[in-house]
Amino acid sequence: MKRLFLCAALSLGILGCATSSGLNPTTSKSEFDNTKTIDIKPHGLSCKNTGVYCPTLGFRWEDNSPSTAAIRLVILDLYSAQSIGSDYVRIGDLRLKIDGELVALSPVGSGLTSYNYDKITGRTSTQAYVVPKSLLNKIYSSKETLVQIVTDKGDIEDYIVKPNADTKAYHALNRFLEAIPN
Repeated sequence: MKRLFLCAALSLGILGCATSSGLNPTTSKSEFDNTKTIDIKPHGLSCKNTGVYCPTLGFRWEDNSPSTAAIRLVILDLYSAQSIGSDYVRIGDLRLKIDGELVALSPVGSGLTSYNYDKITGRTSTQAYVVPKSLLNKIYSSKETLVQIVTDKGDIEDYIVKPNADTKAYHALNRFLEAIPN
């Protein structure tokens, strides 16, 4: 059983190395008010030097607010599937450094982090931030966008894109921006 798990993990690791791979955006329409929504599930940042926590970013756009979008930040506890010292993270502000320019984002609404657990992803902590659509374009066209996530466990720092390195989240953002209307 351990060999099977190890082989599966290695296979996923090898297949998951390409940062340009990932899920495509999905489009849905509300039967209640006909709101069109375009959503892309969270994709990983580099997760290098972030300790046991791996930040991921997803994006959402609705046609009833066409000039804004939401960044959905999900932090995975890499140890929670094995239940070794795993924990949830209370997420606060999200800070971006886009080509040297600092941008501070506050959570949506009451700012309460939502928590989830399943056997595959383990413990996840989620927070959302509403941003102008133009900020997402700025991130995608940047040479370097660094991320700092303020949590109750300390700040987590990672990158979306930097010279000679990008992430799955960066390519997911591109697919998302291509799917939403200009």
